[in-house]
Amino acid sequence: MRWLDGVLLAFGVLNIFAGAEAYFAKGSLPSLLGGGLAGIVVIAGAALAKSHPTAGYAVAALGTLAVGGRMLGTYLSKHTVWPGLVFTVLSAAVLVCLVVGYFAAKKAA
Repeated sequence: MRWLDGVLLAFGVLNIFAGAEAYFAKGSLPSLLGGGLAGIVVIAGAALAKSHPTAGYAVAALGTLAVGGRMLGTYLSKHTVWPGLVFTVLSAAVLVCLVVGYFAAKKAA
């Protein structure tokens, strides 16, 4: 599923860049580590999905859920659009893409 791999790659890279942006703008080492790690997990899941689709997309989904859960907490406590609301919505959209991709692959098989 090339389109799904593209979505996951973009989301992973965006997480890495957002973590770096938070580090350089506010000196937040936890944001750098969290964003970087989450981005790497999502990208690794997309890479693993090439040979083991179920496991790879499950790894990507776990990384996406972690980002969404963390950012939902940020949004609810601080009421900030960036990054809280933006990453909550993006995480939900990526999870929808994963579910659609899963059922599309089942239907094609």
